[in-house]
Amino acid sequence: MRIATWNVNSLKARQEKVTWWLERARPDVLLIQESKLADAAAPVAEFRAAGYDLAHHGEGQWNG
Repeated sequence: MRIATWNVNSLKARQEKVTWWLERARPDVLLIQESKLADAAAPVAEFRAAGYDLAHHGEGQWNG
């Protein structure tokens, strides 16, 4: 099993890069930190199109 982790520091700003990387690296699991998105704004369709299920928990704000 291939597990990857990535601190994206804003998934909205890096979704294209994340999708590009997923298509090439094909990890079984990707753990994303600092998505900076609320759950309702999570890009479910983009991850499904890449062949992944998405479980997201976020507040949609910058913390710290």
